[in-house]
Amino acid sequence: MVSLIARGEEPAAIAFALHDAIAARLAAMIRRTGVREKVVFAGGGSYNLCLRRLLEQELETRLTVPESPQAVGALGAALVAAGV
Repeated sequence: MVSLIARGEEPAAIAFALHDAIAARLAAMIRRTGVREKVVFAGGGSYNLCLRRLLEQELETRLTVPESPQAVGALGAALVAAGV
């Protein structure tokens, strides 16, 4: 990122490059576990439409985003704590 700023790249291009790098890294981690027919994208990052689209492109599949994606992790933690 520092080198892009130093070269005078446009902020939008820098932001896109960061999003693209994050999507590529996430896709690589997901591929190691195996991409299934349905992939759920939860958490705060799923609100980021650019990241969502880039990740869909990387995985070559549509992502399912829950209605309240930030609550998914909290709900899972509560279920584990309750012993469910």
